[in-house]
Amino acid sequence: LGGTADGLIGVDLDGRCTFLNEAGSTLLGYSPSELRGEPVHSRIHHTRADGRELSESDCPVHLALGSGETVRVPDDVLWRKDGTSFPVQLIVSPMTDGLEVRGVVLTFTDMTEMRAAEDALREAVQARDEVLAVVSHDLRNPVGTIAAAAELLSEPEIPAERQAENLDIIQRSADRINRLIQDLLDVAQIE
Repeated sequence: LGGTADGLIGVDLDGRCTFLNEAGSTLLGYSPSELRGEPVHSRIHHTRADGRELSESDCPVHLALGSGETVRVPDDVLWRKDGTSFPVQLIVSPMTDGLEVRGVVLTFTDMTEMRAAEDALREAVQARDEVLAVVSHDLRNPVGTIAAAAELLSEPEIPAERQAENLDIIQRSADRINRLIQDLLDVAQIE
């Protein structure tokens, strides 16, 4: 129990803590002796992440005690001794003596870093999408200009002066597209 980075709490049939490992103690801020004998639900799992109260009947510990089945909750929160919460992944497994449930083991993994990484990834994807929207819009303008100038050049009797003008427009638009593509590649390299 001491070697795992996950928090482990033993819970008896009354929903009270029977043991707390070192990782759980560190994550929750309770010493094992402080939490032993205390109701787990009211100490560490009384409120949802959005601030709504979590009833005992909806608590995964009590669901596992009642059903004798393992309950997995990939996205939940637990509450520390100091009143702050942190995101966790929960697994509540029944402890049985033959066929009879004697309690459960609540295993919780701190997901703080994972949630922060997910948030950073979402922000990066959003920033990328915004850049792509701007770049695609900015690329359409010179492409449209090139198409229009090329169409004018295809007319049979266009004066040489107008031909040179349209070729210059095509060259400048192509240069602008090249700069935009290089900027996009630079952004991709920085990311």
